[in-house]
Amino acid sequence: MGRCDKSYTALNEKERRRLVEEWYECIVRDFRKEIVKDDFYRYEVIIQNIKFITYMTDEEVRLSAEFAIDLLEELKRINNNGIKRNVYEEIMGEMEREEESNIFRVIGIWNKISTEEMAKLFTKINMARRVGGAYAILIANPGLISAICAVYEQLVDRFEDEEMYNLSGYFLLRAIMKMNSSECEDETEQE
Repeated sequence: MGRCDKSYTALNEKERRRLVEEWYECIVRDFRKEIVKDDFYRYEVIIQNIKFITYMTDEEVRLSAEFAIDLLEELKRINNNGIKRNVYEEIMGEMEREEESNIFRVIGIWNKISTEEMAKLFTKINMARRVGGAYAILIANPGLISAICAVYEQLVDRFEDEEMYNLSGYFLLRAIMKMNSSECEDETEQE
């Protein structure tokens, strides 16, 4: 796997802070429902037509936004290190031939693109979202892995697309928030 023809630069600290605040404000505006106790809020969030309820502080939402950026920046490094579009498509094709279940295909793709840094990020995210054990392994982490793979499929060789980067980060933020949540019965037509 050779190097990418194009190399993407990391976000600077000012841009990171701007995105964290922008995504935080969107989450508060669109999904915050009520204060539960001392800076602890109930959110009704929607991702992929699934509505879920989670409880978080302002600090936890901002930290989750930082994690979403960390994930995007690691995906950018993965792209820079040779997993560009043609390689990613080869991996996807290989997984489609080998696996019948969608989640196993996604996990197979993940195992081929994941890095040690990604594993460290998952440890931090699991701790911050208070998930662990079987719940993390069987439910929370596979959900986030699926979101990361979907984002990478959209962003590979396109990390300079600011709008796509922003939408992808906001999507990952909601996927992180979903890790310790309860799904609602009613579904919605939003993304």
